[in-house]
Amino acid sequence: MSLESAVEMLDYRFMAVKDYGEAILLNKLAPMAKYEDDLQFARAHPEHPLNYINRGKRITGADEIRNLSESCAEIFTVDIIGKINIHLSDCCATVRHSLVSALYFVGDQSSIPYITRLVEIESDPNLPETGSEMVMDVAGVVLCKLTPTSDANKDTVFVISPEIELVRSLKDFCQSNGMNLSIGNPSLANIVEVPFKVAILDWEWLGNKDPAEWIDVLNKLGTTRQDSLLIVTLPQNLYSWFSNYVIKPLHTSQKPVLFPARALGNHLVRIVANWLSTGRLETSS
Repeated sequence: MSLESAVEMLDYRFMAVKDYGEAILLNKLAPMAKYEDDLQFARAHPEHPLNYINRGKRITGADEIRNLSESCAEIFTVDIIGKINIHLSDCCATVRHSLVSALYFVGDQSSIPYITRLVEIESDPNLPETGSEMVMDVAGVVLCKLTPTSDANKDTVFVISPEIELVRSLKDFCQSNGMNLSIGNPSLANIVEVPFKVAILDWEWLGNKDPAEWIDVLNKLGTTRQDSLLIVTLPQNLYSWFSNYVIKPLHTSQKPVLFPARALGNHLVRIVANWLSTGRLETSS
């Protein structure tokens, strides 16, 4: 499916959650809670924006947008991002979740007021089909990325990763431990210049497969960041390749660096927390 087709599917029986709530109050639409199952509901209300056929088409479009945002961010134009922003108000929480997740990869400054409004929508107890913790969690991460704040008196955790759950865990950790969180885009170019105490980089998402460039970057970081921790997460099936062509050629001055396979966010957070408190790298889960 093309990106354009996926975006078009967002309009199928679209209704903003606020309009949906008002329609229910005015008895113009039936609340789904009155029905026992989706099939019964769809037969009774074929044009309802939340019957499983209608919402299913928008979910399919939103899921495809989410998938393309990670793998093909460069094809998202300003106009397409604008349409995603508008459809963040969809009355289906699954659509909202996929679209705000896409904005983690392609969102820009134009997205900020729409995501802020999304958080307000999810927090409003008077609106139906809201209150999704998954939506609010992702929205919080995307706002953190698009509106970074930094206190020069605090240490920084710097992360470049497509794993939104990992970034959410790091966000919570930083808030609890008085640290800055800086969320970067996939590029090796500016990593050396970022002032961090801990950096977590996803090798596969960065996309640069040139061992020489990785060795150069890691050696620079090792020389200038002796008191900082660098974690480079690797796909399990490529660990041997990375070990032979990148890890082994590193200078002995390189420390401390960890190259774990991709792991659950909470596991990496435990590694970071332990290193910050004890100075030791313990990788067992």
